[in-house]
Amino acid sequence: MRLLATILLTFACGLAPALAQHAKTVPSAVSAIALDDGIDSPTDAFRSVADVSTDFEASEGFAPGYCAQNGWTAFAASTTQGTVNAANPYSGSQHLRIADDPTQADGTSTGCFSPDEGAQPAGTYAVQFKIAISATLGADYDIIAQSPAQAALTARMKFNFEGNIFVIDDPGTGLAFVDTGVAWSVGPYVEGRIVVDGVTGIQQYFYNDVLIYTTNPLPTLATSIDQVIFLSDNFHIGDVGDLDDLYYGLLANIPVELTSFNAVMDGESVVLDWQTASETINAGFEVQMRDGNSGEFQTLDFVEGAGTTTEAQTYSFRVADLRAGTYTFRLKQVDFDGAFEYSPEVEASVAVLQTHDLSEVYPNPFARRATLDLAVREAQDVRVEVFNLMGQRVATLLDGAMEANVSTEVALDASDLPGGLYLVRVTGETFQTTRKVTVTN
Repeated sequence: MRLLATILLTFACGLAPALAQHAKTVPSAVSAIALDDGIDSPTDAFRSVADVSTDFEASEGFAPGYCAQNGWTAFAASTTQGTVNAANPYSGSQHLRIADDPTQADGTSTGCFSPDEGAQPAGTYAVQFKIAISATLGADYDIIAQSPAQAALTARMKFNFEGNIFVIDDPGTGLAFVDTGVAWSVGPYVEGRIVVDGVTGIQQYFYNDVLIYTTNPLPTLATSIDQVIFLSDNFHIGDVGDLDDLYYGLLANIPVELTSFNAVMDGESVVLDWQTASETINAGFEVQMRDGNSGEFQTLDFVEGAGTTTEAQTYSFRVADLRAGTYTFRLKQVDFDGAFEYSPEVEASVAVLQTHDLSEVYPNPFARRATLDLAVREAQDVRVEVFNLMGQRVATLLDGAMEANVSTEVALDASDLPGGLYLVRVTGETFQTTRKVTVTN
């Protein structure tokens, strides 16, 4: 039976289906928070985590062999795993590898600890890494972020032996491993990333730069990342796990940095394009529009953001079927914790493509009041008149000059008109057209 080792958290385990030559249990719930006496960690003096990274290269002080070197430590149970290795680097010539330790039983935790950076402030942290696993149905491989100073786990990403990625969350019944439903690829290196908001307790997990899971707020976990662990449970069947290009650091000062926001005309539509250079806990953007120079902004839609990333992101949104006139647009950027800020405003003017642009009368039929929108391509005098079926003019709604490409709302008041069918005639210097309306008085 396969058990998951304790790393600052004690896990209860449930049975998994029997596998060839060995069986494992898939971790299902967290039962308590406790320090693991088996961790052999250094006690470095405090220093702020701004950018901790390693490629395990000789130039950084790493030599081939057991990973307990250069400030790194290992689980006390194994004196051979993991190792600094040259067999399969992602970049450079060395990487970290965990293979089987035949002197230890299945289920024994083996692996390596980065140096303990000491107590760190609460903030938004990220762990990013490249990982390659040679086969399924062997060992589990975990990337664990923790804070020894707080005696607590921060986050955990498990590349499960059956091929899926598991993470820690609280679905409402307590902390537990949750299957993301995302399968990891066997063989080549893939990228993992964990982003932790130590203030809200929300965590995001990425696989090959795609957000695959966002947790609920987890207030019982640590609020910073002081140390990272690469772990195996020693259930190897010839498989190995390789780690390279490891980074972890405090991202609290990375904003949602908007580098451009443009509005481009496309016929009777406006295409909004914007780009960010970086994002932190960005839930997304409300796209807002104001018609003309007065009135309130209205929210058109919500575009999901990229969460937390230091890579440029590009977004696009089309606002279709606009009438002639000038429109103002802005973005309301919203964080996962509800905080928001507005972008600069951009304007776009929709021009009349034909000689005129006349809407249908709305509502139609109507009892008291209806409206229609009118715009002309060229400035000119325009009359809008209402006639009954006998050809008698019963009302003049507009008689005067109209500016080019400015939409005008024309109101029809039928409170003094008897019920029946009427014709609304619009006459300009370059066009004439008619709309039928029904009054239900």
